[in-house]
Amino acid sequence: MRIFLLCNIIAWALSCGPLVLAFGMRKEKSCISCHEKTYKKDANLSYLHTSFQDKKCEKCHVKTKGAQESGGSRWDILVKPEIVSRPDYLAEHTLLLQGLDRGAVYDINIISRDMSGDQVITELRDVIPLKVSNVKTEDQIPPVISAVKNGPVIKKNFLETTIFWDTDEPATGGVEYGLSTKYGSHAVDDTLKRHHEITLSGLEQGKGYHYRVISQDIRRNQSISEDFVFNTSKIFPGFSANTRKTVQGAKLALKRSDLFVLGTELGLHIETTKPATVTVEYIKVKDADISRLLSDSGQDDSSSGEKRKLHKPGFRVGKELCIDLCYECHPPDVLGVSHPVGVSPKGGGTKVPEDLPMLEGAIITCVTCHNGHGGNLRYFARKRVSREICNSCHDSY
Repeated sequence: MRIFLLCNIIAWALSCGPLVLAFGMRKEKSCISCHEKTYKKDANLSYLHTSFQDKKCEKCHVKTKGAQESGGSRWDILVKPEIVSRPDYLAEHTLLLQGLDRGAVYDINIISRDMSGDQVITELRDVIPLKVSNVKTEDQIPPVISAVKNGPVIKKNFLETTIFWDTDEPATGGVEYGLSTKYGSHAVDDTLKRHHEITLSGLEQGKGYHYRVISQDIRRNQSISEDFVFNTSKIFPGFSANTRKTVQGAKLALKRSDLFVLGTELGLHIETTKPATVTVEYIKVKDADISRLLSDSGQDDSSSGEKRKLHKPGFRVGKELCIDLCYECHPPDVLGVSHPVGVSPKGGGTKVPEDLPMLEGAIITCVTCHNGHGGNLRYFARKRVSREICNSCHDSY
């Protein structure tokens, strides 16, 4: 009986083993399966970079484990970030980031700083304006007003009270008020925010006041509330007009950050737990540009004809790929005299042609003059290493 069972087990292993091995040894999709055109184009060059020849793409394009764990931030890129600041200490800020390419990928840093100097940095990574769902370019829907109320009537230098309300989107605030529904007086706050408060000062004691609130969104769609009434007969000494003020000692934190699109601009609404200034830094990250640096091709590079998907974090880009990587094998102290990298062309007599690619922001890198995969000339040079390559950029060199 035991011999019979043993024979059955051996027979099953011989018949099913290859299937198990096949599934167990299935390989992940290779780099070349998506970048076949680039590989075929450069595979016929006379001189090939060893990693490219051996199809070891990850040796150059993927960061080392240590670099990935330490962050390997794309903020190491040589292109300086664009900066937008709001110096007022407010709990809500609305900013517009201008000059963005809708189809590009952006990294955004939000830096909030309160009056005590405490700072919080929030990172938004891989933001693509084209994929932001909240588009206000053609918006005709006015903000929704809710939770309208007035605070206690108090006496400081003058008799005053504060009106509070909320809107479902960032909007300006205004209060019309007076002794009748004709109002006659108004107070305005032009800050775009969701939580509104406006203090009405110089009130008369013992009177009934009518008021209504008005809010207008960034597209100037306007909402007006119904009429409300408060009375100044009763005064509450010792009360603060602003009951929404943050509790003393509250820790600074980012409560929310919402993106929206307005025409060619990317909007950002920021809300913090306490009043703070805000600085927003943003840079463009375009994998398509890096691919162009390596393949000199702006065409689709997938064998299936589908649009290329952006790589996940962990890949070398920008300065990491086009300068730092080269220095790992060719350090400057060994390389000797060479053309400066990490700089922009200067002077009217310097013009870099399109066949010598640069990083975004017109930054010269090692890859500007050398093809990283290989070449038909010595040193993988894109042009003959003589006055020819110098005259490409410098007139009458």
